[in-house]
Amino acid sequence: MNFSCSKPDEDNDISFEFEADIKNSKKKTVELISSSVIILNKNEICAGGSGIDFIDAHIEPGEIERIEIATGWNHNASLFDNDIEQIKAIVNLSLLRRSFNKIGKLEVPNKKGASSFKKNICIDDTLNIYGAILERSEISEDGTVDLKINIGMINQTETYVPQVSVKTLLYDKDGDLIENKDDASEIPANSSKIFEYNYYSIKKGKLKNSYLEINAGIYFPVDCYFEQFKARLKDE
Repeated sequence: MNFSCSKPDEDNDISFEFEADIKNSKKKTVELISSSVIILNKNEICAGGSGIDFIDAHIEPGEIERIEIATGWNHNASLFDNDIEQIKAIVNLSLLRRSFNKIGKLEVPNKKGASSFKKNICIDDTLNIYGAILERSEISEDGTVDLKINIGMINQTETYVPQVSVKTLLYDKDGDLIENKDDASEIPANSSKIFEYNYYSIKKGKLKNSYLEINAGIYFPVDCYFEQFKARLKDE
């Protein structure tokens, strides 16, 4: 890992760069990495850093990939007692595998109303998905329609799920994509999450015999790192 710090500029501000070569020593492909960094001054007081940040990756078993780790911004050297050589960073990395799931398909009603599917899906004995519902609005004065979709998930285990990414894709009757929307969230242990999506001002003609597909990527930890590094002065 390479943790470097710039020289102070005219405002006495400094910046950090953090690169790491990550090896996947597990049997599952790593497709996402969560990182968090605390940067300490010489008195080991937190003077900066970055909260949880997600990094896209694709690391096959046995492979190595270089990543850039977020370290925050707007750091003034005075917070570090103007002593760059004594700056340290504590880094937490979690390597995550993805479980991809086709949740289901919803027909869009041809007039105001709702459609739904009741499908209790359990993913990796951790997340339960309790179907989905789609609501179509009345036709507005300008000839457009709004759609609202709700998808409910419950984590009834003691396992923390750091990332759930749910994507909805709206298709016309010929299978051409009209629009898509996605959202991502953590789901802590023994908690639930409702994913809500709104499609606004869709021309009514496009919605005749249209349908919506729902996919989900669920990310689970396969490995983790917790290490401390001392900063070096960045090369000019």
